[in-house]
Amino acid sequence: MKPSVKVALVSVLISISLALIMLYLNLNTLWFSSSNFIHIFLLLTSIAVGLFLTKKVTAFAQLHFLEDIKIAMQGGMMYVIFMGFFIYYYHSSLDTSIVDTKRLEWIQSIEENVPNEQVYLELQEKDPTWRGKSYLDYIENQHDSVYAFISAKSIAIANVVAGLFLTLFFSIFSVLILRKAVLR
Repeated sequence: MKPSVKVALVSVLISISLALIMLYLNLNTLWFSSSNFIHIFLLLTSIAVGLFLTKKVTAFAQLHFLEDIKIAMQGGMMYVIFMGFFIYYYHSSLDTSIVDTKRLEWIQSIEENVPNEQVYLELQEKDPTWRGKSYLDYIENQHDSVYAFISAKSIAIANVVAGLFLTLFFSIFSVLILRKAVLR
């Protein structure tokens, strides 16, 4: 197994361990709000350390710039994909309270914005998409959209997409630092 993949797997295990410890200590909301910083740090670590160890195995051979980026991205992509699967599993099976809380907050804000049928009638005058539909249809539609938009799947997909963009950026950054500063 390549060193960059090994480092990524170790980073995934560290992140999973931290998440499970925080869940066990009942600090899951704190983990949800601060885990992005830890994921970014572990992503950068898996990219940079994986790149360095892979270059060390090859005796720091001069490769093409794109080859180095490819090596750097291997560890980052492995980290992002495995964490995406874990985040989905975490929010769908281990701890659904965060998704449920986010849904309730969203539904409460909808009900605060359109609390009764009179406000809904004013909304109907401004927005033609709601003409001919009742207040209950509006509320049901909003609830359905909240349950579709805020889910374990959407959280995992958002993390994977953001992680892939960060992987590309951090890989380029790590290769530049390695070539210009470390191996000089």
